[in-house]
Amino acid sequence: MIPDVSINCDIKNRRATNFLGVPKFIMEVLSDATEHLDRNEKKELYRKVEVAEYWITDWRRRQIEIYILCPDETTLDHTEYRKIVTVTLMFRSILINSSMELTDHVLLSDFCSCYIFR
Repeated sequence: MIPDVSINCDIKNRRATNFLGVPKFIMEVLSDATEHLDRNEKKELYRKVEVAEYWITDWRRRQIEIYILCPDETTLDHTEYRKIVTVTLMFRSILINSSMELTDHVLLSDFCSCYIFR
């Protein structure tokens, strides 16, 4: 499975433009076709391989659910995702990206900085 966005800090395991190993961060952007997969199968897979932070972006509701991987308090060898916050996108602005084209993006609440969505 290939996530919509990922951050992998382990540059030692990089092969050309591909990264081996587990990303620290993954974000999936929901659609009607992928919502069930992103919320269930992918989330469970990312938990098993211990992706530290998982964001689910719902562009239809203009929300981002942010989950962090935590130890399960009932067992010592199990982890689970806990939702720490749901961020609602507040307003829109325009940003010029590196290729000098106009790109829509959103500024999140005070919790986050600026993230670009295409």
